[in-house]
Amino acid sequence: NAKTIAQAEVAYGTDLISWLNANVTVGERTGYKLDKWFNWDWFGNKYEDGKKVKGWTNVYVSYTANEYKIYFEANGGKVDPAFTTVTFDKEIGALAMPTKDGYAFRGWFWDSACTNMVDTSAKYTVAGDSTVYAKWEKKETVKLHIYQNGKLTGDPIQTIDVPNYIKGDVIDLTKFNVGNYFKPDYK
Repeated sequence: NAKTIAQAEVAYGTDLISWLNANVTVGERTGYKLDKWFNWDWFGNKYEDGKKVKGWTNVYVSYTANEYKIYFEANGGKVDPAFTTVTFDKEIGALAMPTKDGYAFRGWFWDSACTNMVDTSAKYTVAGDSTVYAKWEKKETVKLHIYQNGKLTGDPIQTIDVPNYIKGDVIDLTKFNVGNYFKPDYK
């Protein structure tokens, strides 16, 4: 995506980088910093500071993507580390996993109201640091109804209170010896 931003005659023996910095304005790119003026020589090397003009040359600029921090606001929970470093215009990647006693973590969000969820596979396009907010859902005691003989209606043979679950979550029945709750007339 190269384009000519300036053409000039420079006296033989001039320090080219100093001359360029004093005489040529380079456009800024959001999320990037000017890396360096350089000249691809036949060996792929950058034009070095202090190098003197000795003839015709093309000089280019390169940009480096900035790194920014995403800070974690755990909203009453705990998170370690307190932030992660991301590169502008690169995938956000995995974020820290917070904890909060009695709550289930439901994701990181860009806003404190937790309505705009972070897509960790998306590119980071904010030209600066950001804060993301943890969303929590309170765990509670749910009732596990045990039926026998394939019945799913009527009165269960037993109801067990199961603490620390979210309504709608799958309950791992291997944690319970459901057989202890069958009536002797089980068929």
